[in-house]
Amino acid sequence: MTEPAAERPSLLTYLRAELPPDPERWREALVVGLATTTALGVSTVLQLASFAAPLFAYLALQRTTVCTWRNFVRRMVIGVAAGLVVIPLGGVLVQLPWLLVPAFFVLVALLTYGIPMTRNPIEATLIAFPLIVACFSGTYDPRAIAMDTGTMLCASSIGLLAATAFAQASRELSARRRLTESLAASYAGSRERLAQSMRRHLAYAAPSLPPDAPVHSAFGAHVQLLELARQEGLGAAADRLLATLTTAAERIETYIGTVDALSRQDVGRAYRKLLEPVLAPLVAALDVALRRFGEAAVHVGAHDAVDAAAAATPWPELGSLVAAVRARQLELRREGAFTRIDVAQGLNANALVQSLASLADVLHTPPWELHRLAAEEQIDEPPGWPWSLVPIDRFALRYALQVALGATIAFVVGVASHVPQLSTLLWNPVLVAQTSYGATIRKAWLRLLGVGVGGALAVVTIVVVLANSNDFAVWLLVVLVVVTCLQYAVLSRPTYWYGPLQVAVTYFFVLVGVRPEVDVAAALWRAFGTFVGTAILFSVFRLIAPDYAGRQLIARLAELLRVTLVYLPKPGARLAPLDDLIAARLAAGRHAADLVRLADEARLEGRASGIEPRAAVDAVGIALRVSLRAGLVARGRATVAWPALREEGRGVLDRLHETVRRRIALALDVVEARDTAAPPGTQAHAAACARARRLDARTRPDLERPLADALAYLDAARTRELADWPPEALAEVFAELEHFRRLAELLPRLDAALEETLLAPAPRASEDVAAARGLVPSGLTRP
Repeated sequence: MTEPAAERPSLLTYLRAELPPDPERWREALVVGLATTTALGVSTVLQLASFAAPLFAYLALQRTTVCTWRNFVRRMVIGVAAGLVVIPLGGVLVQLPWLLVPAFFVLVALLTYGIPMTRNPIEATLIAFPLIVACFSGTYDPRAIAMDTGTMLCASSIGLLAATAFAQASRELSARRRLTESLAASYAGSRERLAQSMRRHLAYAAPSLPPDAPVHSAFGAHVQLLELARQEGLGAAADRLLATLTTAAERIETYIGTVDALSRQDVGRAYRKLLEPVLAPLVAALDVALRRFGEAAVHVGAHDAVDAAAAATPWPELGSLVAAVRARQLELRREGAFTRIDVAQGLNANALVQSLASLADVLHTPPWELHRLAAEEQIDEPPGWPWSLVPIDRFALRYALQVALGATIAFVVGVASHVPQLSTLLWNPVLVAQTSYGATIRKAWLRLLGVGVGGALAVVTIVVVLANSNDFAVWLLVVLVVVTCLQYAVLSRPTYWYGPLQVAVTYFFVLVGVRPEVDVAAALWRAFGTFVGTAILFSVFRLIAPDYAGRQLIARLAELLRVTLVYLPKPGARLAPLDDLIAARLAAGRHAADLVRLADEARLEGRASGIEPRAAVDAVGIALRVSLRAGLVARGRATVAWPALREEGRGVLDRLHETVRRRIALALDVVEARDTAAPPGTQAHAAACARARRLDARTRPDLERPLADALAYLDAARTRELADWPPEALAEVFAELEHFRRLAELLPRLDAALEETLLAPAPRASEDVAAARGLVPSGLTRP
């Protein structure tokens, strides 16, 4: 007897699960809805009604942008300058049809690459929209180019003015507040994770947990929020403090992650018991310091300085507590306690002590005295335009050419149709480029679905509201409700935010258009144009040099492995300076954020991504752990001076160091060979897989023998050659061996995960179609 099929959840149950009630998000969504409705109302009253007014207000209040009066002035200057350039340019081009199409292609490509909408959505749109008006609308009435472009810019300025006014008056939209709250949450999470890890470490019972500790990193989000907060305006002291708190949060997560991993190891407990009396006070002091760092982050969210009362409170004496732990280790060494403790216990306990000491080093200076640390690890502002375009990013350039080709095809179709309402063929494809390039199969389904829903919603509004009521307030009320609900969905769905965002954008295009109309036929033309323009763009993405989340994941995975090799220089080469190691760690944090996002997108794309998505998640996690461990080895060598080792000791450690480096280099070779933009199932893709398989078949250097030699040497030398070493240096040697021991466990797993991820059999055509069809329901649920 077969079991009955599980009942599918109702729509109401699904919506409750996907859009849980959150008063703070509702408040933020309401602010966005009020600003958008205000912009539409003001532009209509001034007889400048256009979709540009609500659209710019809506886009400017997304969490990836910042609205300040300084930004408003700068954006207006950009808009006016764009208008002054494109009006005469459009007047010339529409008189030269043979030049109009290629010039439009070149201009869109330059705009997409030079001012990417992923970074500057408002600025790029302020240039793109007048360009479209001048080139497309000008083909119908060249004499109206100046008037139409001016109307577009005036409506855009109304939208930006409304967005800026509401942003300045609302606390919910502050990037500075979001940054400090996120930092405070990071410190609170670190406190809880440290407490759990230490309880587990001192429980004297084998943990029933997986050996791998989860990798936590909010560094990418914090850096983005810091840049947005800088646009809002930060004093020098607040900027320096927030930058330092951001880097400190990332370093703290790294060290606590190591403590967590060490607490999961099933080794003897004798050494732990001997150190417990001095470890407990240190851990308690670290907890206090973490709590006060979180409080400082909250306070700086409302002030340009830390709390004066907090500054007057004594700071925990972390240095003396670390010294007490070191002294206890030295005392145990002199008493001969190590003769009764095996090497595994020593590695585990010493690595723990070293991680806690490093954590204390991050926290030993209170937040109000962090000028030195800020100077060492200041997060510089990203290079300004045009220096941000150097060196050439070939993948971004290819994406710009794809966008230009799609927009140009839509432009030709719109002009050939002789239907002015089909200008929406161009508006929406330009805005689609705001999302990150790649993973276009997934975005196509959600974008097209959003276009359909948004167009239907706008037509229903026209038929039900505008056709049956002359009350202007009723129309604005309906817009307010729709925009508020859509913005709440955007805020609640960080992974698939562009779905409801597309609904809102299409709603403005179809409902308002160039000017409000009750004519349903015109609205249907606009809805049709929006859908066709988006379909054209994604057809270009799908058919011409398609890009996939899987390919992007491979490229970023290669970058992460290259960063990892910076930590492990070749024999005879000098270790990179500490500043370079810090820069490498920050780069690894950024790659980690991209890899996590792309692993999620590849999982949604399925086998159509060109990789095995389930294995990709595992490969990304292991690669991040390998990078973190190698970074700790390099930082330990850069910050702790070692006494001279005998030739035997140097040789043993150098062989282990080089073996680990070669294993990582071999993994990088496989990833680089597999990196291809060719679509899965093509001959070029198969050739890349074949190259990667040949490299993957090479014999890997054995890690067990050099590791065993190093452990045997350390076991013998700790009571002889190393007996007189300073506690800090000795602890670092033990910690490094523990990191290498863990790397020896991780690297074979990384090789296996990469093989499964990159070298899985290519999907058959039927599988590819099935995967693509399966994206529609998958795109509507959290993976």
